[in-house]
Amino acid sequence: MKVNWSYLPNLITSIRFLLIYPILQALFADNNLLAFCLLLIAGFSDALDGQLARSYGWESQIGAFLDPLADKILLISVFGTLSYLSKLPWQLGAIFIGRDILIMLGIIVYRIYIGPMTYQAVLMSKINTVLQFLLILCLTIPNIVVTRVIEHLPQVNPDTPAAFSYLIMIAATITSLVSAVQYMVIWGSTVWKYVDVRKQ
Repeated sequence: MKVNWSYLPNLITSIRFLLIYPILQALFADNNLLAFCLLLIAGFSDALDGQLARSYGWESQIGAFLDPLADKILLISVFGTLSYLSKLPWQLGAIFIGRDILIMLGIIVYRIYIGPMTYQAVLMSKINTVLQFLLILCLTIPNIVVTRVIEHLPQVNPDTPAAFSYLIMIAATITSLVSAVQYMVIWGSTVWKYVDVRKQ
């Protein structure tokens, strides 16, 4: 029996859906080590499925839809939980969550009123997703790990990890806002052209 490996990227993508519940459980239980490890697996799966699809020509419409959907549901759930647990300022959580909800609603509205849409993430959005994953990892990395690393690096200021997290937080916020504006401009111009054509 011949195995159809073209489904492999989608199976890897499904891992992120399955990891959402245990990640949230770990966060609520304050088990940062488990949450950190599960988030690493989720991040690795995000990089792996896309690489496999591009390298071997295993790209598909369902994969193009599921991959960003898995990212957004995972990020929305985690940022919502971190904001609820006061590990992330609620204002930033609202920005991150609001952006992803805006994108998902935009896709749905486009699909209902115009037709099928090929989701293409802009470069700034890809950078933003990486920064958001990094920020989550920074917020969940166990303190014991940071302490032990610093103990072996005497020249490192103890406040360095917090400062790094702060910089990632700022970068993630900026790229979230910029990418949201980009999507609104791109999709807005597409809708405008569609309406203009319908009028003719």
